[in-house]
Amino acid sequence: MGSLAAQLLAAARAPWASGQDDWTLMPRKLVNRDLWLQVAAEPYRVGGLGALTVAADAAVGAQVTSQLERLTRYHGFFVLDAYAELRVAKSIAVDFNLAALNPSASDGYRFSSQILPGLALVIHHDLVDLAGSPLTVHFAAPDLDLVTVGRGLLLEETPLEGFAVGAAWRDLAFRTLFGGRAFWGDDDFLATTVTFAGGALGVSWVRWLTETVRSPVEYASPQATLQTETSPQYGRTLAADYLTVHGAATLGETLRLSGEYGVRLARSPRQALLARADWLALSGFGGAALHLGYQFRWYQRGLGPRETLVTPSTSPNLPYRENSYVTNSFEYLALTPYYDQWSHTIMAEVELPATEWLVAFGQGELWLRTLSSPDAHVLYVQRFGRAPGSDAEVFYRAGLRVLPWVSRPHRLAVFMTNKLVASGDLAKQADPRRFASSTVVALQVEVFL
Repeated sequence: MGSLAAQLLAAARAPWASGQDDWTLMPRKLVNRDLWLQVAAEPYRVGGLGALTVAADAAVGAQVTSQLERLTRYHGFFVLDAYAELRVAKSIAVDFNLAALNPSASDGYRFSSQILPGLALVIHHDLVDLAGSPLTVHFAAPDLDLVTVGRGLLLEETPLEGFAVGAAWRDLAFRTLFGGRAFWGDDDFLATTVTFAGGALGVSWVRWLTETVRSPVEYASPQATLQTETSPQYGRTLAADYLTVHGAATLGETLRLSGEYGVRLARSPRQALLARADWLALSGFGGAALHLGYQFRWYQRGLGPRETLVTPSTSPNLPYRENSYVTNSFEYLALTPYYDQWSHTIMAEVELPATEWLVAFGQGELWLRTLSSPDAHVLYVQRFGRAPGSDAEVFYRAGLRVLPWVSRPHRLAVFMTNKLVASGDLAKQADPRRFASSTVVALQVEVFL
């Protein structure tokens, strides 16, 4: 997070496989690995001494609305997102992330306080010198933080725990990863990606393991149900394999075109496509900034990893999610057993400084999507309504930031928004919603340590 200039510098010195979107003006959070790199790009951080690096983002916030039912879980909150990295050797580090929070002061004094720890053992080691260039190997486990595979056709900015192993030589890179839970409580996600030309082109193979839901025939009698539920042969594992190709091209310094095409490898192959264009213009440090983007997504019926309709869920549900787009593969893949889906999304963010310490800002996302089916499957989808059919949604955030300390990002913000993270009582509880569409006026104070 932090100032725009610091964000752009951090993007150039990003941690290995950061998984975050660089082409946006929305703030980016710290990643739980290679902390020293991120702190070096943001000199206002506390930093560290020798082998120890520390940093933290602290925020408090409140919501105001005319109807109490419009308040979300984080309507009077604090979040301390703290990080520490200990480099125990030249190429080995232990990274620790501790998120301490209370989503609702309404519950009573610290009644809802929570702590979410995350630890990653990280290795970056120059294994051997080949033709004058080092072959560098990478390893991170178990906290992978936010993960994006390819350009986000199947998985984009999704928190995962598991392991990731990679290698890089010149402009060629390789990464394979395993995540123990992606979209469902019973799934495992494996992905291997090879990129060329410094990441401009790539190929990914994905295996998505899920457990099938048993047929109603298995519930023919109470006795059969009991036998099935107590049997160790509970259901069967379904392996969905995908092959995707992806690429990106930057034209000048302001325009980027990117995309990903994928096929589910099966007797009857299913296809998907993501195409995106971004225009990002900056007028120098402390000046105005504008991002305009467009993305198209198409998912063919049967592409998803499950044979049956099972609602996905996500965790942890923390406020940093509000700095990502609503348009995400999470919203599509669960519906592919019934529907062909395609969508158009227009994204925009703007920052307009009035003075050195006052900035007007706005963020918007217009999402138009269509669900179609040759069969008579009728569902009522959250934030969409009756499917099959078409729907349009607008998500926005607009307000003012006050930055009393010039060249430092600590700030107070007042804004109106209808894009808020959804969460149950506990942030770690899996929730079928990524966002709650509720219109509120919000006040936030953020400090970056």
